[in-house]
Amino acid sequence: MRKLIPVPVFDRNSKFKCVELSKMWFWLLWAAGLASLTVTFAAHAPRLQIQPEGATIEKPVDSGLALICTPNVENPNLITQLEWRDPRNRRIDTTDSRAPLYIQRAFGEMTIVLIFSKLTENFAGKYTCAANYATSEQLVASTTVKTIIGITWVNAPESQYSTIGRDYKIKCEIKANPEPIVNWLKDGEEINVTNSNRYITDQQGLLIKKVRESDDGVYTCRALVFKTGQIETRNIRVEVQIPPQIKPMEPVEVVEGEEASIICNGIGKPPPAFKWIK
Repeated sequence: MRKLIPVPVFDRNSKFKCVELSKMWFWLLWAAGLASLTVTFAAHAPRLQIQPEGATIEKPVDSGLALICTPNVENPNLITQLEWRDPRNRRIDTTDSRAPLYIQRAFGEMTIVLIFSKLTENFAGKYTCAANYATSEQLVASTTVKTIIGITWVNAPESQYSTIGRDYKIKCEIKANPEPIVNWLKDGEEINVTNSNRYITDQQGLLIKKVRESDDGVYTCRALVFKTGQIETRNIRVEVQIPPQIKPMEPVEVVEGEEASIICNGIGKPPPAFKWIK
């Protein structure tokens, strides 16, 4: 049995066509430079396309989001059971636009849109679009939704009070996702926390060991999220309080029937108030 080889040629009307030649004729034509091999490319594999594109979609909380899933196939009429599934692989059926998460179909049922009315942290996770093609081939595409939380001051009062000689933590608790980097300034000058044994930072604030009167001032809690570029500052007025102390009083001799004054002095911050007890 002769083996036939497809060869692209032009006919007498200069129209392109493919003919089959025996192996012997093929090599004769090839030697004369009149034949070439034919390579046929198959159509692209059927798939589902999600927009916006990307394995991960990042959006701030409280914002809206729409994920659009469209079959990219040769014959869209062969698509069935086009659907969205949540991170727990449950089918999303809600079409009520008042719901926080619902679907809509468009372009003759050939596109399915997953709509987040208002993103919350609970909506973060992997969402999957699935469909059957030509009844036998299952198509799947997915994307991961990540929620971004802007810098929020959870516990950072703008006026705080410490006591001299005691340890005190300046409260500056921040909530953000991604996590922020926090540094501190005092009266506009950056505090070198790394090379100091008096300052310790954590997620709740800045600890000052054995507070001094010179620690009184305005502290700036500055938060920066590298990934989003968001930066926020909170100025905190810290007042160092000094417990009141009464100065020793000199003995006073009083003659009956005459007036006398006894002076009571003390120090403290804020200035203390005095009262007499008999």
